[in-house]
Amino acid sequence: MPTGKLREERSLNHHAENEKLLEGFLRDIEVKGRSRHTVTAYRESIADFLDFTLGLSMADVSHHEISEWLHFLRAKNVKDVTVGRNLYALRVFFRFVVFEGLRQDSPAELIQGPRTSRPLPHWLSVAEMRKMLAAADNLRDHTLIAFMWDTGCRVSEVVGARIENIEWNVGTIKVLGKGNKERLALIGKRSLESLHAYLGERKNGPVFVSEESGFGPNKRSVQSLTGSWPTRTSAALTW
Repeated sequence: MPTGKLREERSLNHHAENEKLLEGFLRDIEVKGRSRHTVTAYRESIADFLDFTLGLSMADVSHHEISEWLHFLRAKNVKDVTVGRNLYALRVFFRFVVFEGLRQDSPAELIQGPRTSRPLPHWLSVAEMRKMLAAADNLRDHTLIAFMWDTGCRVSEVVGARIENIEWNVGTIKVLGKGNKERLALIGKRSLESLHAYLGERKNGPVFVSEESGFGPNKRSVQSLTGSWPTRTSAALTW
């Protein structure tokens, strides 16, 4: 029965060294543009592995320790997709360890992750999208639905969309996408017309604003809004 601690006869007095290595790794991926959520997730995964190995130097870790850790996670009924994410975090960490010159290879590369199936996303049909547009009971909601349909923007890109980044003449908007990378999204003629009507005299700031506060939305408010569309009739929205 796994205990959550590695039984080890080698030197286990490298806690401070490992902690310093972890902090250096986290600074490195943060500088490279990883999101705060990713940095936090990596910290939790790798800290758990360091705790499991009881201070064993990362220079001495083999694929056996990693396999035992993954087995321990499964024994705790951790889902395969989460086990896979933990293994991926460890692979990225050990690439940093190799780069720092503490070892010549990564033991994590020898481990095969669990096979997980991903459900296919549900795509709305054109008819369903038209019904959603017809169900929008105010200009903001109608414009937001048309904008997301036209541009294919993620929720985070919609939240960060700014008026000054719209090129009205060519029908594009510059948005900040996944990994903090900028990209251009195309906007159709009808969506541009809807944006013109919705924005009025506003020339800068967030494209979509809360009707109550006048400030831009956050991810949760947009997700709540879009999640209500399929079953909405004419209920008022409150962000």
